[in-house]
Amino acid sequence: MYKVVQDILDVFDRDDIEEYPRATIDQALEHEKELTPHLIKILENVLRDPAAILSRERFFGHIFALNLLAHFRNLEAHETVVNLMSLPGDVVSDLFGDMVTEDFPRILYQTCGGEYERIKGLILNKEAYEYVRGSAMKAIVFGVLLGDLPRSRALDFFGGLFTGNEAENSSYFWDGAASCVCDLYPEELLDTIKDAYNRGLIWPGYIGIESFDSALSENRDDFLTKKRKRIESSIREDFHSYMSWWACFDKDVSSSLGKGVDNKNHRPSSKGSNKKRKKKTRKRISKASRKKNRRR
Repeated sequence: MYKVVQDILDVFDRDDIEEYPRATIDQALEHEKELTPHLIKILENVLRDPAAILSRERFFGHIFALNLLAHFRNLEAHETVVNLMSLPGDVVSDLFGDMVTEDFPRILYQTCGGEYERIKGLILNKEAYEYVRGSAMKAIVFGVLLGDLPRSRALDFFGGLFTGNEAENSSYFWDGAASCVCDLYPEELLDTIKDAYNRGLIWPGYIGIESFDSALSENRDDFLTKKRKRIESSIREDFHSYMSWWACFDKDVSSSLGKGVDNKNHRPSSKGSNKKRKKKTRKRISKASRKKNRRR
């Protein structure tokens, strides 16, 4: 048994993986109990010295560990996961690329075990990367639509995020919060949302008031059912569907890495979208000054 686990860890510790290690992942899925402490240790090692991980260009151990622990719905890993996501934004972005926005909501939800206090703490942490904070908000939406988190409690929490003191004026924070409110059917918080628009907190280019009007034009139960089905598609029984198709495991792509590919995780780079975010930020800073920023 020990040899099997060690063989898995040896593969995860490589920094020359060219193809998706399907057979190794299959073994990992069969040895959840024995492997889990080692997966958590991989993440703890990243926390201790992220620079050492970033220096290993084709190292995927932390990526495999994070996704496997989420797939296992391992509650013991949750604190470490939150601490990892609380690292400085440039570090988190370099470590995980577009996983920050595409996978972190699911991972937070799958490891929280129905306890959302650490996720809320991440949302309220002004030092955390703004896109991590946004993903934590989406994890709350997951909790309502897929778990047992009462919608009323989630809306009460979101309603308190629009004082204007939660982030910098140009932050994505309120755009993300508004989007999550809309996903939960915004009826009770519509006045709060309208006030946030009036104060320039929410950027209409990200989500316009018409999105809220459209949501409220539907029956609430039907709307939430539709949202639930959409989110359910991101929670998959087949682990391989999370990672096997990544560009880094496609020889035609990974052998010719260049513009548009993240050189750390070898996934589609967010550079283009970052330019849009920076442009958005500049626009919002200008607006504020007149009034008073995977995959293939």
